[in-house]
Amino acid sequence: MLSKTFRVLIHADPETLWSVLIDRTKNPGRYQVGITETRISSPGQHSFIRESIVHGQSVKERITTDAHNGEVSELILSHPSFTGALRWKVVPTARQSPVAPVYLECHAELVPIDLVISGVLRGEAESSIDIERELDTIREAAEAKARIPLGGDNRYNPPEPPRRSEVARGNR
Repeated sequence: MLSKTFRVLIHADPETLWSVLIDRTKNPGRYQVGITETRISSPGQHSFIRESIVHGQSVKERITTDAHNGEVSELILSHPSFTGALRWKVVPTARQSPVAPVYLECHAELVPIDLVISGVLRGEAESSIDIERELDTIREAAEAKARIPLGGDNRYNPPEPPRRSEVARGNR
């Protein structure tokens, strides 16, 4: 059984990370290795069913979002190798600072259905590597999105340093 919490520090605000996490629920192929097809069904206010082809195998999950607590839960309904769930959580490092980085946590509770047969079923080690890769991909996407100015320009434009005359007069 794999029961593990993965965590990555992300230099973006919680809202930016949340928007990337929501995009990941609907477009997992952008963030996970091996997804070739995804279909969303039974949409509700805060949940839906996601069916994907992952590494050539069919996977069906119930996705539930909780924006107030910054959580996304994925209950595995059908998977060739595992039963269980994943819980993703946006965890701010500071409540008062809007520029403080945030953590993205993924708690995995996965129970193998059968013994792992080399090359046939993906095991716990491969699943851990996949989750770690996905965390890195989400981090990169959120940090890139955080650098895009509100005007929608895709280039990052750092603030200009103060001019010498402004510094000399104390007008920062």
